[in-house]
Amino acid sequence: MGLAEYTSCPFVAPKTTWIDKRGKKREVPMRLLCFGLSRTGTASLRMALWELGYNPHHGFAVFENPPDATLSNEAMKAKYEGKGKKWTKEEFDALFCDRDATLDQPGNLFVEELVAAYPDAKVMITVRDVDSWYDSVKKTILDRKPNAAAIFLSIFDPTISLIFSELLRSNTLLYGPKWWTRTREECHEIWAKHLKKVRDVVGEENVFHFNVKDGWEPLCEFLGHEVPRDEDGQVKPFPRVNDAASFDRVMAEYLSKVAVRRLAQGGAFLAAVVAVGFAAYRFRR
Repeated sequence: MGLAEYTSCPFVAPKTTWIDKRGKKREVPMRLLCFGLSRTGTASLRMALWELGYNPHHGFAVFENPPDATLSNEAMKAKYEGKGKKWTKEEFDALFCDRDATLDQPGNLFVEELVAAYPDAKVMITVRDVDSWYDSVKKTILDRKPNAAAIFLSIFDPTISLIFSELLRSNTLLYGPKWWTRTREECHEIWAKHLKKVRDVVGEENVFHFNVKDGWEPLCEFLGHEVPRDEDGQVKPFPRVNDAASFDRVMAEYLSKVAVRRLAQGGAFLAAVVAVGFAAYRFRR
């Protein structure tokens, strides 16, 4: 049981799996590399790509298949901590074996490597107003309370431990060791440096900048697809999901149900301990 079974989250696969992809071979060509930072509409883009027939990897994919976290952690440790073999196309092919696009984390931490591995893939960045991006990041990724709740639950739940080891490592690499203290100005600098890196690696003229507010037309023109229409010939609404409030609701629902399951398994003492710790998240405001 995972995020898909515990919540009504629309941008994750409907069933949690537990597949070790180590050594897997690529099943489909990689068509799209999106290096946009989290909270730039990547979840909405994922749903749009589903509509267009893609099967994109996204940061939330680790909730869909938790063993992916082991591989992602290995990749991050090798590149950023000098521990283990640095990843090449062979390793990325295994992690993304059945994916033809990659969005969000951890892909946006491997710009040079993924461009080298998949030179024929199109490259894009999701963008938005940088101040509204910071406001969203501050309420979600950089909010210490839900992360603290997850870390606490990790003591009792190995799946939570595995998933959040990857999420917290990627957060640390993007925003620094004390990511929860990042100011607006510091995040503006992180944003600017990341976009510059993508443009420098690929060439600005080869990067498509996409704001999900612009809808289907620019995206479909870039990808070479027709704009999706319903049976009456009307343009389908562009997906709009995972705003800060929705993110908060999904995480609260997921973590609370994991806590309840562990309480039922662990007895009264564990119930008391977890209840105290989990209150830090449930009464966050």
